[in-house]
Amino acid sequence: MDAKCTPVIIIRFLGTTPDSSSIYPLIKSISHQISHIYEKPIESIPIELSNLTNYFKKLLECATSEKPLFIFLDSLDSLSAMNSAHSLSWMPVNLPKNVKIVVSTLSGYYGITQTLHNMIEIPENFAKVNLFAREKKCFKKN
Repeated sequence: MDAKCTPVIIIRFLGTTPDSSSIYPLIKSISHQISHIYEKPIESIPIELSNLTNYFKKLLECATSEKPLFIFLDSLDSLSAMNSAHSLSWMPVNLPKNVKIVVSTLSGYYGITQTLHNMIEIPENFAKVNLFAREKKCFKKN
């Protein structure tokens, strides 16, 4: 990375609050944060979901090589099915040059993994993380 590069990192742990469990408040929240960071007017954020989705995708173009944008969305499976959130129609398929989106989901839930594979045809963009075995640790007292 260039010494003048200041990455923007947005992280959401989905399903931990009502606003992180539904697609509309999630996209609105991320759009607010992107608007603030890249100095775009917040008043122009649309109210209707399909317009908000398009606005969110357009906002991603604000990222630059000096200020790239990284979005991490943990646990897509924790999103409410309301507004067809699991269809991932709100998720951009083609990202601007200076944007990366990393998502996680449990496989087999709501068809999300298959939908992601249908949207993103490059197998190298996927990494399966196996469940960790829980080990019991015993500590001796001295």
